[in-house]
Amino acid sequence: MQGFSRAGLFEQAVKHQELGTTRYAEHHRFRRTEERSALLYVGAGQYRQALGAYAAWQARSSSARRDSKVKFAVAYYTYKAKDLDGAIEKLAAIAARSGQFRHAARYWKARAHEKKKEWGAARKDYKTLEEEDPDGWYTLLHRNRLAREEGAAFAGRWRDGRWPGMPARDLRLRGRT
Repeated sequence: MQGFSRAGLFEQAVKHQELGTTRYAEHHRFRRTEERSALLYVGAGQYRQALGAYAAWQARSSSARRDSKVKFAVAYYTYKAKDLDGAIEKLAAIAARSGQFRHAARYWKARAHEKKKEWGAARKDYKTLEEEDPDGWYTLLHRNRLAREEGAAFAGRWRDGRWPGMPARDLRLRGRT
């Protein structure tokens, strides 16, 4: 499975993970592998199965039930699985708390509102996101989406790898004309 997943062949990795889990459930490689299964499902684009693996992990492990990363993953993959009402509910719970996933949850909650064509709720979430974290990744992602909708190719500033203020190098070879 690891070779398949490293090669980007997630469907094959999922197939062999499921085969190993059913045939060799007691082998150490297949015990307590809900997180690995979930990540393989995500790589294969099978978000409903990923949710099932995360739910199994949360049912088995109290630390997974408390982990904010797992809670955000469940909410985000609920959105990716197109269960928008469930995603909005879960993302709202995360966005209401203070934590590292609060801004991400607010952004994806606004995106879910957009998909449901609830423009007022989406606008409110984006406004709150910009007020709470004006220079954050998700705020910049939102601004970039708005600029692209208005016709800009890229809303951010492109960098050419130079330190700010440094002059551009002459790309011609020195001494040869």
